Amino acid sequence: MSTVELRIKELQADLEEYKTLSGQATRPSVKQSIKTQTEKLEQELDKLQKSESERKSKLAASTNQTPGVYTKKIDTYGWDQSDKFVKIYITCLKDLNTIKDSDLETHFEQRAFDISIKNLKNLNYNLKIGNLLNSIDSAGSYAKLKTDMVTVFLKKKNIGENWSCLTEKEMISKEKSTPKIDENADPQEGLMSLMKKMYEEGDDEMKRTISKAFTESREKQMNGTDLELK
Repeated sequence: MSTVELRIKELQADLEEYKTLSGQATRPSVKQSIKTQTEKLEQELDKLQKSESERKSKLAASTNQTPGVYTKKIDTYGWDQSDKFVKIYITCLKDLNTIKDSDLETHFEQRAFDISIKNLKNLNYNLKIGNLLNSIDSAGSYAKLKTDMVTVFLKKKNIGENWSCLTEKEMISKEKSTPKIDENADPQEGLMSLMKKMYEEGDDEMKRTISKAFTESREKQMNGTDLELK
């Protein structure tokens, strides 16, 4: 038994004694003195009991925690949509059959969601996406656990609305990466500028494709010139 618990027991015993004395006392001054001391002890007892309760709650929480459990961020997922839902597919996790529906924790907001998958082979996993492209119905959104995937169903606020991207950030990035052609510029010059921009910003496959197209175009132009000269 801790020192605090011993003190609580002493206070409880003292209070019982004071209550007995209060019932036996006849003089007002004595009764008042007993009442004052009783209130003082009751305040101290209440404070100690609250403190001890908080200590035990913290101890229980730390005892129930599984040691060595860490949370890993989920970076890989897929998505598609129907008229009513935007669906997020988490297929990168194995052994999902070892956890229960209660191991899924979800939180939905108007334009964000957060899902945690707990107790999966001594690891927790989390996927949090904010700044969604459009609003969702948080009350109608949910997650479903299967043996090979976890699917998050984001209910669209506006049924039938088409989402071109999952987040507003993706939309902005997409708009920035889309080359724009100057309508007042020479069409041939504009096309060349567009191809140049695509070549500079494209991956290796894109660069090979554009290079091949340029080469074939030049060969056709040269062959056409040679025929005219003949």
